[in-house]
Amino acid sequence: MTEIETKRKQEEAEQERRLRQLYREVFGTVAGQKVLFSILEDLGWFGAAEAQERVALRNYGTFLIRKRIGLDDAEGMSQLIRAMLVHGK
Repeated sequence: MTEIETKRKQEEAEQERRLRQLYREVFGTVAGQKVLFSILEDLGWFGAAEAQERVALRNYGTFLIRKRIGLDDAEGMSQLIRAMLVHGK
């Protein structure tokens, strides 16, 4: 890998880290958690998804949680569940 490619990858990783932090700051508030749950509900994340388009929407909800917010381990998912119990419907 060239020096330029290495630098580009480092910059992309830093940009992704900053974006993840912004998502966490926004969705870490009470209002943000309520909005996140509304978005996930719209994406069908809490129910069964059988039609192909519903599966695609639900997969995006999973991408949002795991990749954008960074809740991709057991502890992160536990935090999400605790927040749902407090701020969900």
